[in-house]
Amino acid sequence: MAILIWSVSFLVALLWTAAAVIFVEAIQWTAQQLSTGAPAVLESATGDIVIPALISPLLEPATWATLFQSLQSLVATTTAVIPNLGSMVSWLVPLIWVGWALGLVVLLAIATLGTVLIKRYDGIERLAR
Repeated sequence: MAILIWSVSFLVALLWTAAAVIFVEAIQWTAQQLSTGAPAVLESATGDIVIPALISPLLEPATWATLFQSLQSLVATTTAVIPNLGSMVSWLVPLIWVGWALGLVVLLAIATLGTVLIKRYDGIERLAR
């Protein structure tokens, strides 16, 4: 039974590590893509938005204009934050690895506790026979 506990723990640890690696790589890739001219692409994309034919009967033009202005405001705010993204990634990636390590410690503690409980229960069961 202990072998099963440690096998499952090992598999979960591999999945946990793979998720951390994928998350770190996705963050670094996103930061790189956003720092290479994404603000201009975002601003040009908001200029091409038109009311879709299916939605136009449902939304009043004033409501659509409000949504469009909100979107433009969000894009403007995002483009203002993009230059700071490099510094955010510099502390976000180590933070992810710290979270990974804490999760791994918890996983190992659960596996160890499970093994101890299995061995203790097995000893009690042998005494009862």
